[in-house]
Amino acid sequence: MKNILITSGMHAFAQRIARTFSPADSVVFGDSSALPEIMIKSGKYFNLPNATSSSFSHELLSLALDKGIDVIIPLKQNEIRQLTTCRDLFEEYGIQVTVPSIGVLSEIDFIVNPGKDFFPAVFLNGKSLSQTTAETISDKYSGVCLISDSGEEVLFCCVE
Repeated sequence: MKNILITSGMHAFAQRIARTFSPADSVVFGDSSALPEIMIKSGKYFNLPNATSSSFSHELLSLALDKGIDVIIPLKQNEIRQLTTCRDLFEEYGIQVTVPSIGVLSEIDFIVNPGKDFFPAVFLNGKSLSQTTAETISDKYSGVCLISDSGEEVLFCCVE
């Protein structure tokens, strides 16, 4: 069982990603948009700082430690870019962040707000965390990805 935090929790795409995990996994959501109090009280939603904040990564790390989060899945491009630079910090505390390395980030293409016809999966170092696929990809890839039918092309997914 993993404790998973998905950002952009108010976005329908975040909900689609959550459904790719095993029912044994505990999935919670965070969002930098204002959340209704009733959602926060449910314990399934958390307010997150804006990724443009200089303290974004430290506040997210603090929240993850407080809530026992094992895996963070950022869905906004600016969150992905910010967390790519400090992925090692999270790993020091046993928290996996599904973002590519800095070198890979400069090479990849993003599909923004993928439609319902696309079925992405979450990968961590090339291994699928989603129960919807057993496929593996290059171990240099971490994130929410779409794999081409040939298996040769990987597109990263995000919301904006």
